[in-house]
Amino acid sequence: MSRRRRIPNPLKRRDGSRRRWLQRLLIGAAATMVLLPLLLILPLRWLDPPTTAMILARTWDRWDEGRSKAYPERRITPLSQLGALVPRAVLAAEDDAFYLHHGFDLHQLEKVVRGEPGRKRARGASTISQQTAKNLFLWNGRSWLRKGLEAYLTVWLELLLPKDRLLEIYLGLVECGDGYFGIDACARHHFGRPAAQLDEDQAARLAAILPNPLKLSPGSDYAEEQAAVITERMQVPVAKP
Repeated sequence: MSRRRRIPNPLKRRDGSRRRWLQRLLIGAAATMVLLPLLLILPLRWLDPPTTAMILARTWDRWDEGRSKAYPERRITPLSQLGALVPRAVLAAEDDAFYLHHGFDLHQLEKVVRGEPGRKRARGASTISQQTAKNLFLWNGRSWLRKGLEAYLTVWLELLLPKDRLLEIYLGLVECGDGYFGIDACARHHFGRPAAQLDEDQAARLAAILPNPLKLSPGSDYAEEQAAVITERMQVPVAKP
């Protein structure tokens, strides 16, 4: 008695093919999620970023507005050439626990969530590490997608870059004026001198405008008020492990 010949089921074959393609897609996505941050961030240990997502966004805005100089001025200065006051003022204003956390200041986040009364400055919970991730690679906005990508890239920045280098990149590329990026370029624009030559009050005023550099100036009443708070914080040595 001859055996009945089994006829291949084309639907099963199609399902198997789809499953293999889905597996390949997932493996490729996982590999991209790991390799892309390595390729983008690891070179920053030694090389300055050629540009940033924030700078390109501002360039588009300026070009769209018909500005004669679309690409903003930027100046990346080694941390050792910025002096002691400006980096200290920025840490006091933005992220005083920078050298203690691993990218996320949970204590500061708790304060913001609780809405502590009587705080002298209601700064957000974003750390310098998170702001650097956003400025380098992402767009402005408050979507969950952007925040998720920011958190993921922050982890990689903290893993691959020493703290001093991370601070150096942040200070070298932070926006602090209309068409100005980099704390040294902004010091020259606002005060007519390099960041290393600013006095304590000037350094504090420059740090005070970082949350909204397109609308604030170091000479504003807000900057004067916040500079007093920042200067007080600057008297406490930077906390390091």
